Amino acid sequence: MTKLFLISLILFSALLKAEVRDPSTQSFKIYPKMMLQEGSDFSDIENSYNTTRRDVRRQFIYDYRSQYFSYPYQDTLMIFDQMYDLHKQIAIQNFSKSFESSLRAELDRLSDFYHAPVKRLVFSFAPDKPIDFFLLGIYSHVGAGVFRVSMTFLKLPSGETQTFEETDYPESVHLSLAKKIFNYFYGNRFAPYENPQNSKLAFLLPAPMDQGKLVDATDASNYCSAINARLPYARELVLARAMGPYHNGGMDLIANVYYVVADETYWSEQYFYYNGKIEPINKMRTAAGMGNLRAAYFCVRGEPSNVIQNEKVLWEKLRGIRRQISSFEWEKNPDLNALECQLKKSGTPMFLFNADACR
Repeated sequence: MTKLFLISLILFSALLKAEVRDPSTQSFKIYPKMMLQEGSDFSDIENSYNTTRRDVRRQFIYDYRSQYFSYPYQDTLMIFDQMYDLHKQIAIQNFSKSFESSLRAELDRLSDFYHAPVKRLVFSFAPDKPIDFFLLGIYSHVGAGVFRVSMTFLKLPSGETQTFEETDYPESVHLSLAKKIFNYFYGNRFAPYENPQNSKLAFLLPAPMDQGKLVDATDASNYCSAINARLPYARELVLARAMGPYHNGGMDLIANVYYVVADETYWSEQYFYYNGKIEPINKMRTAAGMGNLRAAYFCVRGEPSNVIQNEKVLWEKLRGIRRQISSFEWEKNPDLNALECQLKKSGTPMFLFNADACR
């Protein structure tokens, strides 16, 4: 009956949008006794699965044939195994009690140490006040004397849950777990996530047979055009990578490969953006000296940002001036220096030849 009640509370919590730690200024009452259960001993599981049936048979035959395997010796071994199991069980039982007390003490200590304006986690036995949280935990031995403890905060009456987990030695696992719990309940809240890309910008996957592969830049451009899309600019890829695959406008990029981009900087040629560390530090380049450079790609629908469009105008002006003068004059030309200074201030992902343009 209790299991059904807990399951129904957890399922109901899926319908709620508020976080478990809300409201942010409330002091929560927690029932001090934790439902802490022993989980699997992962070291025993690993040893069991690493030992074959043949190994067990060989060990048994060796023990049976050994001249030391007499009846008194056999009885001693059985007593030893029983005492080992008994002591292990006592240690585990005491660990549960010690961990419970130590976790409460560490949470109280952190609240006092950081002078929290509101003590948000209050352990209370008071029968006349409603309980906001029950704590459900599982501890498991993972080997070499190290324990993994998972602690679930079950919020009443909504049934929402928030679980924390840490792996450490038994004498210190409560410290790292308490800090993680404290940070969640007491930590400052951040403003909601904002998409830095154009809100109407949409990334599209490559052609089905191109996904996860490196292709010719012309093929990538042709496919994007065929689906009424375009190649992305390097700045759009940089922002998309920073946001990651779990936010609008973000995605994963393959590490240490080139991506086909729409940028045109010093030359009106096809450019590529390198997603990784590279020497020299310029991550954008043409295919000059690289032969038939093959790269990954995405397609994009939507207008580029105002910053990208402004940079595009600056690059067009810069290329126009360079075409009119000798290459020996590029570095000292004041108009080129002024344009490169503007590009530097805008944060262009292209490495600028004149790094001192703004001086």
